[in-house]
Amino acid sequence: MHLLRRSTNLPYLVKRLGIQQARTYPCRPFPGVVFQSPQHRQIWTIPDWLSNILGLRSAKMAALKDPLVWIDCEMTGLDPESEEIIEIFCLITDGDLNLADEEGWGAAVHLPKERMDQMGEWCTRTHAQTGLTERVLASEVTPEKAADDLLAYICKYVPEPGVAQLAGNSVHHDRAFLRRGPYARVVEHLHYRILDVSSIKEAARRWSPRIAKKAPSKKSVHTARADILESIREAKHYRDLLFIPAAAAMADVKKPKA
Repeated sequence: MHLLRRSTNLPYLVKRLGIQQARTYPCRPFPGVVFQSPQHRQIWTIPDWLSNILGLRSAKMAALKDPLVWIDCEMTGLDPESEEIIEIFCLITDGDLNLADEEGWGAAVHLPKERMDQMGEWCTRTHAQTGLTERVLASEVTPEKAADDLLAYICKYVPEPGVAQLAGNSVHHDRAFLRRGPYARVVEHLHYRILDVSSIKEAARRWSPRIAKKAPSKKSVHTARADILESIREAKHYRDLLFIPAAAAMADVKKPKA
């Protein structure tokens, strides 16, 4: 972390470094504004008092309570050792599943036709039907660019590392892909724990089958954004029918008798 202060030509330095994205961050020992330099992949902090004078202040964002970073990836196959990510989408919620941003962030990651032609039958058919193959071939987004932009999007809402948990259906599989290559820095920014909706589903199937059967049906569109929205909708189902009633019941038990 570098501190920019006592510079007689700070606006020029900011421009020179290619600093484009700003966010507030409770920097210790003082609060400030954090700027990210895509070219240098470094984080620069400007104290509040100086950023206000220079007009570099970004709008303060309310801290999300218990943030969840919902990520879904589409890949060329199932093996993280040999296959590659071709689409990523991310939505961020607080712990009560309220969206921080309804638009989210997503990208199709370019691969050459020769590589796409190596996909198995299921991926070849499915990605062609959804239009993903065409978007991947036309995309100019590299894995490095996708990783940088994804991390910048997450940091916009959850700047402090080790706070937000990765969430989704069978999200451990997405995490296995994200731990490789340039995406590793995204995983490093997140908490080591994950919220896997599929695990909640399996628990409900065994111990509360009625609630499991009422879970919202999935369309299985196999596009990253649609899959995430279905995961959040499913998580809300279990929250509303399993966890909130259980918490209310416990509260009633703890009430003192008149």
